[in-house]
Order: sequence, then structure tokens, then C-alpha cells
Amino acid sequence: MKAVGSITLSPEILPSAKRLQALRTRLNQLQVRCIFSEPQFESALVKTLIEGTSVRQGTLDPLGVKLAAGKEAYFELLHQLAQSLNECLLSQ
Repeated sequence: MKAVGSITLSPEILPSAKRLQALRTRLNQLQVRCIFSEPQFESALVKTLIEGTSVRQGTLDPLGVKLAAGKEAYFELLHQLAQSLNECLLSQ
């Protein structure tokens, strides 16, 4: 897996239309299969970016915000991350 770019580096600053167009061009040129977002950030930009393409959207939750605290939480976090990657990257 190789990172192609990010929509924004700071959630407080929205990307310009020019930036979104440049990212969309890269997605198409590099034949990107999947784009990931985190649950705490607005996913509307991702939906706009991939609209009309074959790029799929996945969610990665590196903070484990939906996990219950406990001694198995770390392992559940790793499992959920792996499952999200697998579902987005390997689905047809």
C-alpha cells in the first residue's frame, strides 16, 4: 500500500477546488483503489473527491473511538484496522 496524498493537513482549513481537482487527477492517473478517512473528520470531501470514479471509500479508526476499554481493546483495534483495510482494498 502506498499513500498518494491527503485531502487536507488540517481539518480547520478546507482544500481549494484546485487542490481537489489535482487529487482527483492523481487518483485516476495512479489507479487508486481506495481512499481512507477517519471517523472524527467530515467525509463529505471524500465523497465529492471520488464521485464518478471507481475509487472506494474506507474508514480507519486509529483512535478506537467506538471500542470499549479493556485488556483486549488494543487487539480489537488492530483487528478493526486490518478488517477495514481488507474490506476496502480487496473488495471487487
